Amino acid sequence: FPHGHNLVTLWGEYKKLISQFENNYKPEKKLLNTVDRLINEFNSIDPDAYARYPVDTQKNPSFKIKNIDLRNFMQTMKKLYNFFEIQANIIY
Repeated sequence: FPHGHNLVTLWGEYKKLISQFENNYKPEKKLLNTVDRLINEFNSIDPDAYARYPVDTQKNPSFKIKNIDLRNFMQTMKKLYNFFEIQANIIY
């Protein structure tokens, strides 16, 4: 995997790995499209993964979203976690 925290880059590398899976282990195209959309959305908000820190390398506030639906965010993250948990088990 490449260095860095850019989700689109990391996801692109993982999709290359998925293409090597046997068909019965490959995620459905609809599911992959959903994960694509979510990763692109997360990446557009925080492309360098600084939002987990209070400030970026220039000492500017890192998290620029003023309003967030935390319940929806939590549910979405749980779904992504489940997807990647299954993927990790397949690879293992």
